[in-house]
Amino acid sequence: MSRILPLSPNLYYMRPIAITLLIISIVLGGVVIFFAAGQKKFFIKAGNDCIYDTGDHQELIKCFNQKVHEIGQTQGIDAALKYANEKVIGSQPYGVVHLLMHIIGRDAYHYTKNIQKGLAYLPKDTFEEKNFINYDGYRHGLFQAFFYENRDKEDPLILIRKACPTLGSSASEDKVVSYRQEGDENCFHGVGHALMYANGNDVLASVAQCARLPNANTKHWCYIGLFMENVYLYSSGFLLYESHTPRPFVTDDAMVSLCRSFRDREQASICSKDVGWAFWRGHYGDVRGALAHCRLVKSEYISQCIRQLMILPIAGFLGDDYEKITEACKGVGPLYEGVCIRAASYGIIHGTAGTAARRDKFCNMVASEFSSACFTTY
Repeated sequence: MSRILPLSPNLYYMRPIAITLLIISIVLGGVVIFFAAGQKKFFIKAGNDCIYDTGDHQELIKCFNQKVHEIGQTQGIDAALKYANEKVIGSQPYGVVHLLMHIIGRDAYHYTKNIQKGLAYLPKDTFEEKNFINYDGYRHGLFQAFFYENRDKEDPLILIRKACPTLGSSASEDKVVSYRQEGDENCFHGVGHALMYANGNDVLASVAQCARLPNANTKHWCYIGLFMENVYLYSSGFLLYESHTPRPFVTDDAMVSLCRSFRDREQASICSKDVGWAFWRGHYGDVRGALAHCRLVKSEYISQCIRQLMILPIAGFLGDDYEKITEACKGVGPLYEGVCIRAASYGIIHGTAGTAARRDKFCNMVASEFSSACFTTY
């Protein structure tokens, strides 16, 4: 089995993004400005703070990741969470917050060597509806560190039971239910991420371990976590991982062949849902290309692939480029354009700073035949 880097401070310090970028650093009064060759976008780091977004979030995320790791080492996990709460949550998109919380969660386990002690750092209101989405990445990172450290010591099912004590109890349901803040869904979703991390990002090995879980609900959410983790590996920037992190199932077709290989319907469905998102991660901002890849999955999964793509990037990264969004949805064809528009509307109103006004502005730009569906989102 291939292995990823062991947990160490070196895991968290990101390296230069690419040799093809010309980076000129100008230091004036504590302000550092980075220029990318051929681009107008820039990133400013004033003193020790991350204050300007390049537009593609790669440099910003690296800056935040390094910052919280330094704070965690010198001031403790409480201080790192405080920094994230004051500087990132509420002012940055969900995608930035989520990835940052992965890093803090890993650090928490690195320092405590205990899941429950790691979870104890979280604020008391973490699992309230308004807050839990900001902290779910923390649990993912905490579990990743725990599973990696113990991957050769105990059977994965034993590790899962330690991470999610409800496994096998009456609270662990046999039917698939929607995501709940404090239910099995949150916990086993995190387990899926953690199994990938411990297995050197081997999708098939992680799928096999999720399949050993005792009921439909725990399997479902474990699959969601592991395929999401594989999506992260498509990122063109380093984000959570260094460049030499194993990516055995990062393929040129954005998982299309992988997803078509699964005979189990649940596995095939969840994998296919993430195809467009995987392509978009590897070709940042190419929504049209990502939608085209959704058309390559089995026909019964095309709509859910489009929904996943338009909800998550819109909510997490794309912002207010509504013209680009509507043009991309037109390109997917008349059969799926309405699905695309409705999902984008949901992503816009539920994203960072999401408001009805932002959603209404978008919906007023779409073709009249899709207007009603756009204003009545999920």
